[in-house]
Amino acid sequence: MAEKITTRILKGMFRGDQRMSLLIDFLASRERVNYIETIVASKTIQVTGLTLVTANWSLNGVTGFYEYDLENENIGASSIVEVIPANADIEAVKTAEILPETDSSEGGVKIYAVNAAETDISVTINITEKAE
Repeated sequence: MAEKITTRILKGMFRGDQRMSLLIDFLASRERVNYIETIVASKTIQVTGLTLVTANWSLNGVTGFYEYDLENENIGASSIVEVIPANADIEAVKTAEILPETDSSEGGVKIYAVNAAETDISVTINITEKAE
């Protein structure tokens, strides 16, 4: 019964969007309603004006990647953090070969690169916290 109610609520939220309605039906039929609820109930915080300082990259001798620990009080242990470099710093991002995967922990996110950054890189982070 709860699945039908949740599905009805979600369809009401996306009224008129046939593709979203089909997706909701598909996920509900596969007993994925909890997944939908998590996505809809998530909260995202955007933090702008951050800088990855050149001197703070360190080489991990085990993985061979350079790592940067970016601290932010809004990041929780289960946060999903998206790191978005400034368009103006794209050459520095390319040179460092910053990787897309990050690892979050309470109070921070670890960023990986193939090479050490040669200049500071401005970034914005999107922190998504799943609703409990």
